Amino acid sequence: MGRSRGTSWRGRTLALAVSLAVTAASLPRVARADDAMDPGELGAVTSIGTLLVTSLVGGLMMGRATNTFTRNAGTDVAGFGFAAAPLAGHLVNGEYARAAAFGATPLVMAVGDVALMQHEPNVIDEEGTSATRVPFAIFFTVGLASGVVGIVDTMFATYRRDKRREHDGGQEHAVFSDLHVVPLVGRDGGSLSVGGTF
Repeated sequence: MGRSRGTSWRGRTLALAVSLAVTAASLPRVARADDAMDPGELGAVTSIGTLLVTSLVGGLMMGRATNTFTRNAGTDVAGFGFAAAPLAGHLVNGEYARAAAFGATPLVMAVGDVALMQHEPNVIDEEGTSATRVPFAIFFTVGLASGVVGIVDTMFATYRRDKRREHDGGQEHAVFSDLHVVPLVGRDGGSLSVGGTF
């Protein structure tokens, strides 16, 4: 029974982390349409906002946890937030390759932590052993560090845009100009509804 409950929490945690990232990525598109923010500012605000929200939600879940499963789920939200932040920050500016490149390492680290906690649920409790705590700390730290590097990279989106304009003779290419993404999170999981002009 313990395993299925832990698996259910991880599924919900992943859905929540993805939903938060997509929500954060969708909201600033309004500002982008009005040119209220340049791409570097938009990427920074989106990625930092995503990181703060997922860290806050994960931290609250860990801090208010009354059992191992909830504590691990909070850790998962925070870990997936490290990947969601650079993904969201690059996606709002249409930098899909950079989103994949800078989101890959923290995502792999978050999945590593989830796998480790599936194998040893008490890894962050007092009962954890050094054989599980050391890999957990490495996964978590590398995930955070690589996520921060991705966030910093989003801040250079304006520079990259200006370089592309120079190269293309001042023309800008719109991609997914009318994209709408709506996260749906329910008691037993979540999903995404995607629509717009592709």
